[in-house]
Parts: sequence; structure tokens; C-alpha cells
Amino acid sequence: MQQTLTRDILPSEIVFNQIYFKEKYSKNEFLERIDKWKYFLKETCKAEKGQKILLAKLVIDVDYFALCFACFELSLKIVIVDYNRPDNFNNKEFIDPKTKLLSPIDILLYDIKNMYKVKFFKQCSKKQFDLNNVDIDKLYYEVIDNMPEPTDILMVCTSSGTTNTPKVIEHTHQFLFEISKRNSVAFSGNVVHNKNLMHGSSMAVYLLPSLMSVDVKEHILVPEVAYKKLWEDLKDLNVNHLMIPYIHLAVEFFKGLLDIQSKWSECTISLLSYIPNEFKKYVEYGYVNKIESIFGSNETSGPTLLSVLNKDNVNTFTSKQFKKLDDFYDITLDENNTLNVGMPIYNKCINTNDVFKKDNELFLHAGRYDLIRINDVEINLQVLEQIEKDCDYDISIVTDTIENRIYLGVWDNISIDNYNTTINSINNKLANSFNTTDVFVSKHAFLNKDEFFSGVKLDKELCREHFRNV
Repeated sequence: MQQTLTRDILPSEIVFNQIYFKEKYSKNEFLERIDKWKYFLKETCKAEKGQKILLAKLVIDVDYFALCFACFELSLKIVIVDYNRPDNFNNKEFIDPKTKLLSPIDILLYDIKNMYKVKFFKQCSKKQFDLNNVDIDKLYYEVIDNMPEPTDILMVCTSSGTTNTPKVIEHTHQFLFEISKRNSVAFSGNVVHNKNLMHGSSMAVYLLPSLMSVDVKEHILVPEVAYKKLWEDLKDLNVNHLMIPYIHLAVEFFKGLLDIQSKWSECTISLLSYIPNEFKKYVEYGYVNKIESIFGSNETSGPTLLSVLNKDNVNTFTSKQFKKLDDFYDITLDENNTLNVGMPIYNKCINTNDVFKKDNELFLHAGRYDLIRINDVEINLQVLEQIEKDCDYDISIVTDTIENRIYLGVWDNISIDNYNTTINSINNKLANSFNTTDVFVSKHAFLNKDEFFSGVKLDKELCREHFRNV
């Protein structure tokens, strides 16, 4: 039985539609491009099994997919870089914690125009190749028969670093094959691809499952540069699935639908974050069929739990309610009501530190349960979350167990008087909550929140690194 991700997972009738280039590719045409990219990787890049490769390719076209499969079949480890930095990577001397964990990268392939980012990752890579200089159509090639083993590592990323220093996460062919097969039953019709490997979980919850599904008619490929007018360019197509990883992009997407009064009445929108209550109207008035929030992590992939907003529950839906899909994961709540995920294939259990309350078949998310120590004081992060919520301004409290410090990022542009009052108020709440003055904000600053986001949430490890260096 197959347990690897190769060309054999693709249905015989698969079609790739490059709508902006007015080109369609059949399976046989796609397989030829996989072979060409395998030859390029072996002969030009001198790629070897087990090496790490970073695909900094923003043009989502048929070669993006063929290149992915070439990497799969050569047993290369695809590195997922799903984070930004406040300096936009222009400080080549500063190696952030996540890049340190992922380095050295053996092969860097890029077409991106952000030269700061290119120069930075060139510094962290052993070999680099500009895809803008590669014409795959003119490339001579020979078929290379290399194929992976189930235990070969396919993907490398990092944990989020929400509470502590991030760690390396690796997933095998076997695990990603099984979870992608499980998730494939959710896909049918026409699937849009525009941001495929922007998050450590997106490969197994969207990209691979949709490619495996025999019920998908066409894969519509959209270059990232066209994203801002996605709703307009695709309005005459019957779109059934679209992943929008980040809320600000979803807001932009729905605004576009409203502006031109276009309705994607058969489309499922997949989010990698909570479904805001304001999105109810888009389902209620038929702009989309339903919206799903995928709960999981880079370590577990997912969905471990799923939140679904549809016409049947639009009046009762809350963003914190999730359901268990099936028995793929062994989902339990421990004595602290934190979610434990029993992992298939790996035969291990992961405590997510996410607190849920069970209400019949519903899992109601109630925040995080993380006990850490600062200055030998035990701190429950739920207390810090509540202090954040009670504040009149947009703030984030960040703990640093390495430096034994608490930092405060103030995102709102407020007056100095209000700023100082806020700092004093938070320090008083910390002292009262933990019955000691040893827990206090040691560093604080006005910051631009957008510069500290990685994927769908605030990157607290980036915040820590910022405060450690000021």
C-alpha cells in the first residue's frame, strides 16, 4: 500500500488551469514537467536525498506544483518559512531564532523580488538558484527514477514559539500521505490555489488533499500578484474551494465581493484562524456557501478540530466552537481541560496547552493553559491573557523564560500619559495576581503589530528577540 507522496497520488483526470496565462495542463503534461524539474534539481543543483530546500517561489503556476513533486520524489526536505521580521530581513547580521533552527538550507530556489529577503536567505543557504533564469521548457532532461521511502522527511518547519523558544518540526511522507488522504474527501469541483506553502499546516489541510481528490474538476492557479483582484477575475467561474490563511486577507476578499456584488454561492472558504462574527453576514446573504476554521498546529497538522459557519447555524454560531471530525486523531481533555492530541503514525501524544470546555459534541475554546516560571514565580498565561483583554488598548504581554522577564508591546498610538498609566496599571495587576512585586514589565515599547505577525498570529519569539536587543 502506498504511503509516500509521489505522482501516483494524482487522479488520472487532473487538470491545472493557469487562468491568467490561458493555459491548461493535463496529467501527462504535468508529469513531464515533474521529470524536468527532477533533472534540474539533480544535474544543476546537485540535490541529494535528505537535503533541505527552500522554495521561495511566489508565482503559483504549474511549475510550482511540479517542482514540489520533484522535491517529494527526490526525498528532499521542503523548508516552510511562514514568518516575517520587523526589519523585513534587511539586517543580514541578525539571524532570528527560527532561521537559526532551519539553517543551514542546502538549496535555495527563488523568484521573489524582495532583494533584502533574497540576500538574507542566500547567506543562510549553501547553494542558490534564481528561477527567473530557468526556462524549463527548453531544458533537456532524462527521466530520474528516484522515489522516497515512507519514513523519509518531506517537510521541515518550526513551532510557533508562543510561550518558549520555537523548536524544529518535521513530518514524514507517511504521515502527510495519511492525513492528506483523510482530508481529501472534503474537496470537489473547482479549487483555487494562490498561497500554498505559506504555513506549516497548509500543505496537509489544503494543497495535497485537493490534489489527491478524484472529485476535483480543475485546479485554478492564481499568481500572488493577482490576489488583490481575485474576486473580480474569478467571478464567472464556479469556485468551490479557496483557502485564505490570514484574516486581513479574508477581510480584503469579502470587501471585494461586496464592492462588485459578486456571490460565490457554492464556495467553501478555509481559514487558519478564528471566524470573526462579522463574517456571518457573508454566509447569511449567500456570498459564500460556508466558512471553515481549521484548528491545529505545525506539530499536529490538522484539522484536529474544525469550526464551521454555514446557513444552518448562522444565528447560533460563535467563533470559539469546534467539532471533532473523525477518529484520525485521539482527542482527549486532561484534568486541566487542555487538549491532548494522540498522533497517528508517530504514536505519540501532544499536549497543545489549549483549554477547551466540552458541551455535548462541541469543544469550546477557552484560551491557553501554560504554566511557566519568571523569577521563580509560577505564572499561568491565562491570567496574562485576561489582563490583555481588560486593557483599554491593544497590547500584548510576552514572557521570556530565558531572560526571566516580561515584555509589553503597545500596538495602539496613544498619548504618553495614557501609555505610562497603562504600564503602571498592568504592573499593579501583575503584582496583585501573583502576590509579588517580582513579576513586572521590565521592557515595553510602542511597536507596529504588522511587523511582528507570522502567519495567522503574533510571533512572540520575534517580540522576545526585539526586546532582548533593545
